[in-house]
Amino acid sequence: MTALGFAVLVFGVWTALGIVTLLAVVPLLRLAPQARPEKTSEPASAFRESGYLGIVLERLSLHATTIFGADQVCVFGRDTREHDDRLVLVQGTGVSPDLIGRQLDIHWDPMVAALACGRPLAVPGHLWPVWEGDQPAGGGAAVQSAAMAPVWFGGRLQGAIGLTHRSDGRRLDMDGLARLGRFAELVGRALAHTDGRELSVADPQPEIDGLVAALERTVPGSARHGEEVALIARRLAEELGAGEADLLELGLAARLSRVGRIRMPAHAVGPAAASTDAGLELLRLEPLWGADMVARVPGLEAVALIVRHTWERWDGRGHPDGLAGERIPLASRLIAAAEVLRAGAPVEQFTGTTLDPQLAARIAEPVFAPAAR
Repeated sequence: MTALGFAVLVFGVWTALGIVTLLAVVPLLRLAPQARPEKTSEPASAFRESGYLGIVLERLSLHATTIFGADQVCVFGRDTREHDDRLVLVQGTGVSPDLIGRQLDIHWDPMVAALACGRPLAVPGHLWPVWEGDQPAGGGAAVQSAAMAPVWFGGRLQGAIGLTHRSDGRRLDMDGLARLGRFAELVGRALAHTDGRELSVADPQPEIDGLVAALERTVPGSARHGEEVALIARRLAEELGAGEADLLELGLAARLSRVGRIRMPAHAVGPAAASTDAGLELLRLEPLWGADMVARVPGLEAVALIVRHTWERWDGRGHPDGLAGERIPLASRLIAAAEVLRAGAPVEQFTGTTLDPQLAARIAEPVFAPAAR
């Protein structure tokens, strides 16, 4: 036998032994008990147990009545019971509860126009439908003006939002329609999160804690600052008779109101940032960035709205949207007042300009200020 033949014979025997061993061992491995990872269930956070996640759309609707001065706000979503994705009324403020779940007439011209052009539209009052059982109590004023915006998210039509005014002079201008479009984006996030069951299975508390921790790394001392502002704002809100949902949103918004600074360059975070035009522009972007980051957390869409408007001013000269007076969400006004009090600044300097005069008067009282600090 040649050397080559001997090598081939050895290789063949070795291969055969390997195959036999494999055939003998595999069945034994299948019979061996498999180690399964232990299932651990994290306790639900107080935020999740509060039940707030189930009323996110309701809260957004309520805030819309403030920001747009609307008498009625309707949120329409896709009817998952129908294969053609018709729209139904899923939430509303100033709407009869009996209408929730009612399918929208797809031949209604304002809706067709808004969906076709893909942007918010002003709607003459006489074109707004009068639903049975939804007439104003006591034969009140008819709809004078309205607006409609499609709700998109994730590249898909999620629904629509409509609002009405029963008083003259409240018709939305171009800036108002732009705000309605941005508001529709928040509604789209909420509808998408609801459709994806994220609100029913997720606990946003870890993401909230992550944002607070990231802000603390960016601006040391921010966590304590946010807690102190939240305590002051909560005391003010409790004196006004705020409900549990209001207090929950307020506390979160106060802690996250400066989270937009995470995206800002290090040189733009300090007090000297306002001394340059570039620094001022970055400061104006802070609430926009903060609102965007908060809105990405399922269930915090309404909180994001409050964060966006914490830098508005009572006289309408704030940013980013120039809201004035009672058009600014109450929670945003409370946070602004708490910030002034926490900073120890003279309250009278901001009364009627930056701050709500009633809130400014309250925090200026000696009985309130020392306890708040």
